[in-house]
Amino acid sequence: MKRNSHPAAKGLLNKSFPYYDELTYVFGHDRATGRFAETFADVGSNEPGGGYDRFDMGDGNEDFSSVYSQGVDISQDDVRASRPSRASEGRTRSSGSKRKRGSQRDFDVEAIHLALDQTNEQLRQIAEWPARNLANDNHVRTEFFRILREMPELTSLDRALLQRHLLSRMDDLRGFVLMPEDEREGFCRVLLRDIER
Repeated sequence: MKRNSHPAAKGLLNKSFPYYDELTYVFGHDRATGRFAETFADVGSNEPGGGYDRFDMGDGNEDFSSVYSQGVDISQDDVRASRPSRASEGRTRSSGSKRKRGSQRDFDVEAIHLALDQTNEQLRQIAEWPARNLANDNHVRTEFFRILREMPELTSLDRALLQRHLLSRMDDLRGFVLMPEDEREGFCRVLLRDIER
């Protein structure tokens, strides 16, 4: 079976295409990724009933996970650039040989190491969260006790009631500590009135 090609393309057969690698960065693996790119959800369906309207396709954006956005100096264009290059990894610019370019391999390995380092850092921070929260909570409690001691208008019973009520509600306790000083007395009076009811 003979394959027919367009007459204008006959002169291009078996010729190197010097812009192949650059265009794979723009168009990815047989698809566009720029601002004019359309997803299946954008294009719609050939089905008379709407087809794609029945599927939850999201907004079509390709957001990368937060690994690439938290403290890593790598743009999403760099991340995308490392992915489409797989379409051309068996080719070089000047010849059709199947040898993989070393610089691309180095870039891929470096990107993997960068992602692993960032993931390890995130896991370390997650492991430290309980200790940080405990230290922060202890600081808030200490500040709360200091503020109550410095409020001479409160009796010992008032302080005990406020402590019993607020120490079990960390968000309310933080709010009290962060509250402007001139509003604390009124807050305490309202809270004590509600507690005594």
